[in-house]
Amino acid sequence: MSRRRKPTRPYRSIASQMSPEHHEAFAASQAAELRGDWAAALRHYRRVPMFRDSTYGEQLEVLAALGDDAPGWLVARWLTVTARRHGVDQRRSKVAFEAGMALAHPHGVDLEALDLTYPEQATSQLWGRDWMMRQLEVYELGGLRDLLLPIPPPLGLAPELVERGGPVTRWGRAAMGGYRVGGLDDEVRTLHDARSGAPREILDLGLGEQVDEGTHVLGRLVPVDDEPGLVLEGPPLVVDEPTAAAVAGRPPGWAEILGTRIASRRLPLGCTLQPDASLTADLPHRSWVSLLGLPMGERPDQRPDTLVGQAVAALRMARDRPERVPAHRHRIGELMIDPLLDHERLARFATPQHLLAWDHLAGAVPALARARCQEMVVWCDAAGEATG
Repeated sequence: MSRRRKPTRPYRSIASQMSPEHHEAFAASQAAELRGDWAAALRHYRRVPMFRDSTYGEQLEVLAALGDDAPGWLVARWLTVTARRHGVDQRRSKVAFEAGMALAHPHGVDLEALDLTYPEQATSQLWGRDWMMRQLEVYELGGLRDLLLPIPPPLGLAPELVERGGPVTRWGRAAMGGYRVGGLDDEVRTLHDARSGAPREILDLGLGEQVDEGTHVLGRLVPVDDEPGLVLEGPPLVVDEPTAAAVAGRPPGWAEILGTRIASRRLPLGCTLQPDASLTADLPHRSWVSLLGLPMGERPDQRPDTLVGQAVAALRMARDRPERVPAHRHRIGELMIDPLLDHERLARFATPQHLLAWDHLAGAVPALARARCQEMVVWCDAAGEATG
C-alpha cells in the first residue's frame, strides 16, 4: 500500500463536519436509494461536500448511468451493500464487528496495512474492508434477510426494486463454500469444490484477472437469472487449500475454521482485509490502474483522474495486439464505466485511426461497458467522414 504523509491538522470525523443541511441531504439520498431512484440518490449524496470523492458515490453514479439497463445480479449485489448501510439494527453491526475482530484479528490489527490518513479512521476502514465482518453481518446475522422484509416505504425497499434483483430473496440462505478456481469458457468460469472436486459453473465477472487458476477461495454461490444461473455474491476471499477444503466439508463452521487458522498463523495476519471492491466485477475498485502496470487493489500515488487518460491510451493493445484483450476484458470494462472517463478525456481517441480498436473492444468487453465502446465507434466513423 502507498503511504500518505502525516496529517497537519487534527482529525475531525465526518459527522462532526456535517451541517443540518448535509444531514438532510444524506437522509434524502438514503430514501431515494430505497426507492431505487439512483439518480436522485446521487444528486442528494453529492450535496454533502465530504462525500464527493467517496467510493460509494461513484457506485451510485454508475448505477444512475446504467438505470434500467443494470442487470439483476448487479442490483442484487447493490442490495447486499445496502443491507449494511441502511441496517436499522445497530446491535447487529456491533456484534459483526466484535466477532470479526476476535476471529480475523486475534493478534491485533496492523494499522500500516490499512493505509490510514488518520488513526481514528481505523474502525470505519475495518468495518468497510474486512471480508469476514461483511459476511457475518449480511448473511449469518440476517442483514440482507431483514432488508428484504416486505416493509412499506419509506422505511422499506420499494417492491419493484426487490423484483429487479431477480432471485435475491434466496441469496440470504446461500451457504459458504470452499473452491478451487478453474478454467474459463467464454463468460462461464468453473469453480471446483475444494473437497470433492465437483464442478460448479458461474457467470465470470473477472475473477481470473486477479487470481490464477488453481487458487483456492471462500465464497457463496448465489442464483441469478443470467446463464449459467449462478454467480459469486461478491469478491471471494483467497485462502490456502486446507482452509478451502475444511470449509467445503463443513460450510456452517466457516467462521470458526477461518478464525482458528488465522489464530494459529496458518493464514497470514490481515488476510481478511480486502481493497475497496467493485460493485460491477469480482475485482478491486479501479482495477483498471493495472493496465498501466500499477498493483491491482493498491492506492496509486497519483490521483485516479490523472491516470484515466493514460489508461485509455494503454488500450492500443486492441489495435496492435488484439489477442491480448480477452485477458484484460473486465479491467477494460471497469475503465469504460468509470465516472472519471468523461467525453473530454475520450475526445482525443475519437479518430479514424482508432475505429478498428474500438470496434474490437465493443465485441470483447462485458455487456455493461459495451455501449461506451460502441459510442466511440460512431465518433470515430463521424470523424472519418468529416475529414474525408
